Amino acid sequence: MSNVFDPVVEALATQIQNDAATATPTEKVELAKAWVLLAGRYSAGELEKFRIDKETQIGAAAATKIGEIEAAGAAQVGLMQAEVAEISGLMTPAWPLNPDDTKKSIPKVIDEKLFLPGSVPFLFGILARYQEYLGIGMITSEKGTFYNDNSREQLALLTGFNTDGLSYNAFYRQRSLEFLDGHDGHFIHSEMSWIYAGTSSQYYYPHALSAVLFVKNTTESDLTRNLRCGGATGWNSGYEGAGAHVLTPDVTNDNAADIALLSEENVWNYAGNTSNTGSNSVAITVPAGRTVAIIVYTSPYHYTSPTSAYVLFEHLYIERFKNEFLTTGLEIDIERTVKAHQNPNGSGDILDIWRP
Repeated sequence: MSNVFDPVVEALATQIQNDAATATPTEKVELAKAWVLLAGRYSAGELEKFRIDKETQIGAAAATKIGEIEAAGAAQVGLMQAEVAEISGLMTPAWPLNPDDTKKSIPKVIDEKLFLPGSVPFLFGILARYQEYLGIGMITSEKGTFYNDNSREQLALLTGFNTDGLSYNAFYRQRSLEFLDGHDGHFIHSEMSWIYAGTSSQYYYPHALSAVLFVKNTTESDLTRNLRCGGATGWNSGYEGAGAHVLTPDVTNDNAADIALLSEENVWNYAGNTSNTGSNSVAITVPAGRTVAIIVYTSPYHYTSPTSAYVLFEHLYIERFKNEFLTTGLEIDIERTVKAHQNPNGSGDILDIWRP
């Protein structure tokens, strides 16, 4: 058969080209078959050969494109591997988003990038003690008083850095990572609870509300600031009340691997039954180069006891912390806050919060 198209075939070829502009490869083959069969110029066998040739061309083009993509991907992987090889545990000057990151380990940089600059994260939780009455983990006096002592026990319970198992770890509100709000930096928790009156131990040993902030002194001088806090308190057994504590390590952060003890200081306490202690201004000193744990604790106010019930009001607040406490030289220790929240190694020793 002649390869020279007559005017009809040429017209059909032009039509095929126009239709093929938006057609898929398979549709192009079908177009060619339909138009040429209509013109009666090619046999079915010739059309099949035409189809096979086209598929071969398409396959070759696809293989070429895939090869180009694979080559580009391999080149990109090579660049990434080269960058990783340069890191070797510390960020290289060419990589970090912030020049200061060159002095930090990769995990530390990652932790800090999870929080926006200026945010103030801290831990908050409500230990059930005996208020919930039923179930395991209920405690009365086993951990001592929290309003004026035993801050190490409070920190161990709130962070999970303990070996108590289920014995003392029942929470009404699981410990969580919270953030101070507003321009000044405040936090308020308020809740009224109606509970079934099973035993007087429920309001003798009610919920323990605790917040802990890890504050770091980045200077070479001790810095003293005022903490403003308050809330509700109960006072029936002497195991309620409200208070604020400071736990201070015996070494600086540069020597944190050598930490041996935490000194405990009760900087404020309140023994009484009230719905609001009022805002208390408490002086706290953060030693040079160290991170302290500041704990604020309150207990529910026993409001009333209607038939077969106890009504307890829970209240804890911190105010003006961002603007009045975290001034120049003091900042939230993000690394230790995250570690205290997650306890990644399942440690039972609160000193590990400070250790690298």
